[in-house]
Amino acid sequence: MKLGLKAECNLVALKWFKYSIYPENPSLAILFTDGTLQLMKSDQDDNPILVDTQLKPVDCQWNHDGTILAIAGRSSDSNPGPNQNSINFYTPLGKLIRTMKLPGNQIAGLSWEGYSLRLAFAIDSFIYLAQVKHDYMWTCFSNTLVYHFHKRNKPESYVMFWDTKNNEVNLNHYC
Repeated sequence: MKLGLKAECNLVALKWFKYSIYPENPSLAILFTDGTLQLMKSDQDDNPILVDTQLKPVDCQWNHDGTILAIAGRSSDSNPGPNQNSINFYTPLGKLIRTMKLPGNQIAGLSWEGYSLRLAFAIDSFIYLAQVKHDYMWTCFSNTLVYHFHKRNKPESYVMFWDTKNNEVNLNHYC
């Protein structure tokens, strides 16, 4: 396996998401102490995606369906001080989705809740819980709410139709 290291540095985390609903996306995340993130489709991937997270990372975790990679660390700013902790959220292709700045001196780790609706992280001697608001594909017309989702570890797409006036639900799945 070819590693995309710029210089001599150590491994922080190695996370392999095994049940991806999008097999064409990278599912192997390798995180190094210099803040480099390497995303690969497999251990034989000759074209890994390299991302400079601009963090001094401590941990990373895939969410429940492998669509978001959260990386915890401290800002690689040269100005030391409190409130430099953050969690960066990335797509499997390495695009930064959002950065969450956090208080305290030293973040130590993070973990997703089962369906990725909450995130727990440790800073100093405290454990914090954050609610995660995902972007869902949905629309509403007349008295019907329509939304799209995936079930855990399943490649099928589901579309839910909910008649809010009659409280009737119709679920369709697509392969």
